[in-house]
Order: sequence, then structure tokens, then C-alpha cells
Amino acid sequence: MTTILSKKRLSLIGAGLLILIAAIWFLGNIYATRTAEEKISETLGSTPLANDIHWEKLSANIFGTVTMEKLVIGKGKSTLNIQKLQLSGFENSASNLQGKLVLIGVADTNGQSPLLENKLLQNAGYITADPVNISLDLDAQKNKGTAQINLAIDQREVIALSSSLSIQRAQQLMTLLSSGLEGGKEAFNPMMIFSIGAMLDPITVNDMEAHIKDQGYIKRVNALINRFDIPLVPSEKTLDTEKFANEQLKNRYEQAIQQCAQPNSENRFFDNPVDSCKDIAKFMFQENDSLKLKLKSFPLKELDELVLDML
Repeated sequence: MTTILSKKRLSLIGAGLLILIAAIWFLGNIYATRTAEEKISETLGSTPLANDIHWEKLSANIFGTVTMEKLVIGKGKSTLNIQKLQLSGFENSASNLQGKLVLIGVADTNGQSPLLENKLLQNAGYITADPVNISLDLDAQKNKGTAQINLAIDQREVIALSSSLSIQRAQQLMTLLSSGLEGGKEAFNPMMIFSIGAMLDPITVNDMEAHIKDQGYIKRVNALINRFDIPLVPSEKTLDTEKFANEQLKNRYEQAIQQCAQPNSENRFFDNPVDSCKDIAKFMFQENDSLKLKLKSFPLKELDELVLDML
């Protein structure tokens, strides 16, 4: 299974965010900012990441929302900068794990979005990208290994994604998360990265709905295709090159739909393959600037395959 970021960097980022959430959880009903910062610093001090996480400002309110500003996770080239982190509605009980995490202005050491590591952006010619905004809303039942997840990613001038889904068979992953949130050292063991894949393998995704809005990516991809894809030359009798180009575009559109609707293609993910393929084609050929999809249940490990097939 491929990843948007490298496994090493993803592990560092995930561990950093996890220990921050763990520290915030120990606040309980203490909302004073000074006390909150002292408690988070104390919790971080007992972990291997004590010297790898820094922030300029922290505040907590009476509603249980904790905000950290100008947050830095990691060292050197692996450093991740977050303009603002906000955690609200957090609960970690014996049976439930829930909360909403909002990350605003996530950037690398060069001030660029870490999503630039994604080959989809690289192949589309992106060499710069504004810091990305991410929102994650989680409501998990740990004893059942199930969860409802809402995820939103807003990458300015590229694409905006909002999705909702449920997962099941995630007991092993939730056990690891719970351990980390309770200060368990095994969650921060560098060797744990080799077990993550095994934990993700049994997880299935259900009831997934996705809304994708183009903010420049599709337009850029089509511009590159038009620039570098050499069209067939119209015959001498056909002097209307604009009409010929439109006919070629129509043929590509129809071929894309036919290819998408073939058995064993990405259509296995869709409740209504033909209509879904038409919607994808309209999105890819810029007839629509947004795309809504409803997907069948599928193994989590096939998620990257779905994205790559669509784009």
C-alpha cells in the first residue's frame, strides 16, 4: 500500500500528534492556560519526543477546547510546522475514543505543503503549494473495533476533499492508539512502524461518501495533456481543426467512460458503476468542477488504488 508521505515521516508526524493528544487529555477539567501548558510539558517530558515538539502559544477554554499555535514537530528536514492545532470534544474511555482535531497551515521546513511529496502533485507540475488545512472528526467504539470518521483536506489551488466513512475490524489499531493516549511506551517504539501494516490489513471501509472540488489540479492536468499529447493531424479535406479537436476530445471522453465501466476496473468500488464513471469523466474533463461519489465496502489497503485509478 502506498502512502502520501514516506513511512518514516508519517510515523514521526503520527507519533507527534498522538502524544500531543495524550497530553491534552490529561488536562481533565483544568482549563487555565498556564496549568494546561505545564501539564502538557510535563507529559511530553516523559516521552522520546520531549525535545522534538515546541510551540509559541497555548490556550484552553471552559468548553474543553485546547489550541496550540506555531507548533513545530520533529527536527531537521523532517520538521513539520503547524500554524494552529485545535482539539475539542476529546474523550478516551474504556469503550470510546472521540474528538475533533483541526490542523491549520501544515507546512514543511520550506513553508510548503507536505503533500508536495505526493507523486500526483509532482506529475501535475506542482513545485510549490500553500500549507494544507486538515480536519479529522473521530467517534470510535474501541471494544467493537468500529469508528465513524469525517475527514476534510483543503489544499489551496489544488483540490479540496471532504469525506465520511465508517471502519470495522480495527481493534488492533485502536489498542495501539489507546496505549499511546494513556502514555504507553510501546506506542512510541520505533519498531512499531513494522507492525502498522499488519494492523491496517484487516480494516474494511464502509458507507464512504466523498466530495471532491477542483481548485486547480484538474485544470493543470488537462493543460499538460493538451500541451504534450500530440493529436492526430486532420486530413487535407478536413480543414476545420477546431471541430477536429472537439471530436478527439469527445472520443477521449467516451473511451474514458468505457474503460472505467469495464469489469475488474475501479468500478468495483461503486454502487452504480456507469453513472459514477460518467461523473468522474465529467470531472476529469472539466465539465463539472466538483465530484460526489458513494462507494461500496472495500479493504482499507485498496484506498490508494482507488485514488490512483480515478486520477
